Amino acid sequence: MKRLLDKYAKKLVGQGLAAPGSPLLGGLDAELEWNRKAPEVEVLRGVFERMSINSLVFARLQSLTHP
Repeated sequence: MKRLLDKYAKKLVGQGLAAPGSPLLGGLDAELEWNRKAPEVEVLRGVFERMSINSLVFARLQSLTHP
């Protein structure tokens, strides 16, 4: 699971959808896993407990520049 979370975090940054170092992805399989350690994990764990979800993306958007 960790490998998949890392893969998709990298894709979000690579496509310019999230700022580098920003994506925090959680995935629930046998247990809840995260792509990285972060202070937000404690709060976001509650989202998994309250909703019927198996994945979550929390990220700061990449700044968009307009031509």
